[in-house]
Amino acid sequence: GVAAAAGWSPGSVNSPGFWVTDLDAMEVLNDGEHDTYFEVFLDLTARGYLVTPTGVSDAHGHFNGPAGINGTWIGTDQDVGALSNDDLRDAYRTGDVIVGLGVFLELSQPPGSTFTQATTLDVTAHSAPYAQVDRLLLYENGTLVQTIDGTTGSFVIDPPADTVYVVTAEGDTPMQPVTSRRPWAATNVFLFDRGGDGWSAPLPPLEE
Repeated sequence: GVAAAAGWSPGSVNSPGFWVTDLDAMEVLNDGEHDTYFEVFLDLTARGYLVTPTGVSDAHGHFNGPAGINGTWIGTDQDVGALSNDDLRDAYRTGDVIVGLGVFLELSQPPGSTFTQATTLDVTAHSAPYAQVDRLLLYENGTLVQTIDGTTGSFVIDPPADTVYVVTAEGDTPMQPVTSRRPWAATNVFLFDRGGDGWSAPLPPLEE
């Protein structure tokens, strides 16, 4: 709602009185919808606003809405059964986060990582039989730069300057009979710090 109220478009907001700059998380997946929210996420992160993504069912209760299809995966090395709310918040703040709509992504490097040298990022999409993943995609500074057909692939990360990357997976077939939505997942950002002198946003800040 904030982006719409502020009149956001890539690179600018038309009503800055409705905008905020101190956010550290945002929904990129809500009730199976992600196109608009994900576009905002890509633009913000390329401009240095390193918000961590979340995915929610929008169920507003235990027994309504598509619970179990939309979700947020948080990486932790702790015993899941022993995690407290504070533990979850701390784990979330590390940035090791994946949002999924019927899909989980296994990665050779955790989301939220910063690279200072050439890195190969191996990706495998896991899903139930009704959630068919057709391709993996790599976004660089908010722009789609590479597509790999199938559920497994490797992306070589070695740009000439500081860069931000996001990996997604998507499928063309609705996840029937569970839901009419199509499978999708996205990682939090991967940062490449060329020179190792601290990452700088590749795009200028939003114009207000």
